[in-house]
Amino acid sequence: MNCCWTEIDASADADVYFPQFDAYRYRRTVEYTAEEQGIQFAHVRYERKRKKWIV
Repeated sequence: MNCCWTEIDASADADVYFPQFDAYRYRRTVEYTAEEQGIQFAHVRYERKRKKWIV
């Protein structure tokens, strides 16, 4: 499973939040970073790590 989203380096008053996310289970890759109107952001891809089977 892959997830792609934009991470924004800013805080704001809000009444809706993203649910808890276990980032340890995913490999994080920053695809693109930029700044607009003084706010930094990054387009990020999270790819689920494969399970290592022990035999």
